[in-house]
Amino acid sequence: MARCGVNAPGKPMSDAFAGAPLANAAAWDAYVAAHPDATPFHTRAWCEAITKATGHRCHLVTARDAHSALTGLVPLHHVRSPLFGQALVGSGFAVDGGLLADDAAVAATLAKGAADLARALGVPSVELRGGPLPAGEGWRCEGDVYAGFTRDLAADDEAELLAVPRKQRAEVRKALAGDLSVTTGRDAAERRDHYRIYATSVRNLGTPVFPKALFDAVLDAFGEDADILTVRVDGRPVVVLQATNIAYMNNAANLIAQWMRQAGFNVSLQASDWGAVVTRRAVKAAPDQGGWNVFFTSGSVNAFGNPVSLSGHAANGEKGWFGWPTNEKHEQLRDKWAGASSDAERKQIARDIQQNAWDFVPHMYYGQWFQPAALRKLTGLIGMPEVIPFWNVRKG
Repeated sequence: MARCGVNAPGKPMSDAFAGAPLANAAAWDAYVAAHPDATPFHTRAWCEAITKATGHRCHLVTARDAHSALTGLVPLHHVRSPLFGQALVGSGFAVDGGLLADDAAVAATLAKGAADLARALGVPSVELRGGPLPAGEGWRCEGDVYAGFTRDLAADDEAELLAVPRKQRAEVRKALAGDLSVTTGRDAAERRDHYRIYATSVRNLGTPVFPKALFDAVLDAFGEDADILTVRVDGRPVVVLQATNIAYMNNAANLIAQWMRQAGFNVSLQASDWGAVVTRRAVKAAPDQGGWNVFFTSGSVNAFGNPVSLSGHAANGEKGWFGWPTNEKHEQLRDKWAGASSDAERKQIARDIQQNAWDFVPHMYYGQWFQPAALRKLTGLIGMPEVIPFWNVRKG
């Protein structure tokens, strides 16, 4: 991403560019369609959809040759945020966009025009989320803000799988062998299911959720050029073991079942006491033959913070804990952590363990709580991170 800070006071705009949408929309469409570096975020469809859904006005900065033919353009949304202030963003709500030009000289003209437009509007900065880095003064590159999602497709399905790293490829093959179906479409049912899954996932990650109107506007603007692809679990339910005699486990099972159903899963809650859960979680058979998919347990911060002592951190397959995850790298990192010679080395290994756990997911953390303790007229208590010892305790 390229960003340029500008002085906000108003200034007359340059004659080298136009700071308003083209009168001839077909010229915009034709230029983007013909340019090899164009993205969907340069299109009129995207820019008008964002304005319609959010109210952020789009300004189109353009460059022309002596014959009035387009030689470059950059769409800029005037984004106003109560939290982050104002900026001209190319393109709004996108992970790409930026300068689209015939050559570097035209790109430099567009960059200058974007900065001049920001000054004229009293906007303090211009943010380009793709394209070439402008060569003019004041521009800087911030490479770790947004991630792109494009690459060339392989020749066939097998070649596409081979492009995935080996360990992740094994997980993809397992998913492909499952009872899954894929649907595409853009009707009301597809839009409803998509937004339910998207909003639940993004909310659970702690990220602001875009409004449904934004997705509807984009789909409507692109017409037959845009579809929603949804992967669904058919037939077999996801079996969730629910220990009803332990309050937090009972509540957690109900909550997870609700989230999974919102995401489109068929969930079967299997209610019992904790003793029955302990017996069933040891069964390795398929869920419809007495096995399971999800169960809940807990541990203290002291236990979870040690990757060696907690059995739930193990990833040694059949010899491991319930669920029996297998990951050779994870086991090597646990051994390395145990043999580390300093706290600094252990901290770095712990970060590596955490990153690897995101890739193969041995278990999922779904919450935490603090256990209160009330004491009256006691002395000699020894502070401990997990269990309160009663040795040395006296009446006060």
